[in-house]
Order: sequence, then structure tokens, then C-alpha cells
Amino acid sequence: MRLFTPARDRALCRDALLIDTRRLARPLFLDAATPLEPVVEALLDRIALMGRSPLPVRGHAFALFFGAREGRSLFALTEPFHDGLVAALLDALAAFGAARAGGAEHLAAAALTPLLGLHEGRVVFFDSLATRPFHVLARRRSLRILGATPSHAPDRDVEVGGVPAPEYVGRCA
Repeated sequence: MRLFTPARDRALCRDALLIDTRRLARPLFLDAATPLEPVVEALLDRIALMGRSPLPVRGHAFALFFGAREGRSLFALTEPFHDGLVAALLDALAAFGAARAGGAEHLAAAALTPLLGLHEGRVVFFDSLATRPFHVLARRRSLRILGATPSHAPDRDVEVGGVPAPEYVGRCA
């Protein structure tokens, strides 16, 4: 399955993406008690800049998830891992405190929320209850705002090719 499969969120009346969460993810830890908004803003700026760059990362598709673990902010980048992208994200996080990358772990087990992605050469922002505080940041950068649903726990309002996502995932697994 591709990382992103185009879909439609009927509840939000907007385009969405089904995200393949059977992949591994590289956790990026921020060991600082920093409000999340400036951190997300820095990551948005860095990824938007990289999305316009002629560097090799431009051709890659990835999703960036976020959450918390053990009192630390946690971000996770989907595989395949591009060293330049991991380094750039760690550099952006390091502006707020000690940042480090962890070993690869299963994305579905990480219990994180989709935040950003690079899809078809464009940076996209994923709409969810957890990301609503960052909508202003996404709109300010004219990012495309999409619904998102993980393949391991799909939203029943999301349809892939006219079929609800849970049925689609069952047929493709």
C-alpha cells in the first residue's frame, strides 16, 4: 500500500488521505517543556522550505505525526527515512531544547496524531481535533488542509473510492 491513498471525508466535506500506518516511524524527541505552537510553527517553516527545495528530499512522500511520551514532545517521521530530512527536523527542534532521534518503531503502536505531510510535492496539513490549534499557522502558509485517517484505525466517515475506509483496509490488508 502507498503511504497516502486519496480519500474523501464525508463528515468534514473535504478531501482526505488514508495514511498507511503499517510502516515504521522514526521518533524525534524534544526534551524541553516548550509550548507546542512555536515548535509546530518552526517545523511548518522547515518542511515548507524543503518542499520548495531542489534537494532530493523533494521527491519523497512522508508524514509527520505528533504526540507526547514520558512528558516529552514526540514527533514521528514515516519511513523510508531520508537522512537529510531527519537532520533538518532535528535542527528545527533543537532550537527549543535537546532533540534526538530514536530507533524505528511501528507507527500504529505509537498512538500519535497526523500533523503534516509531503504529498505529490506539496506540504499538506492534516485536520483533526488535536491539530485545530495550529490551523492559523497552516492557513498563514497557504497549506492545503486535508482530513486524515490512519489505516490501523480508520474513521468511518472517510471513503476511499466510494467505499468506507474500514472496508477498504480490510480488502487490501
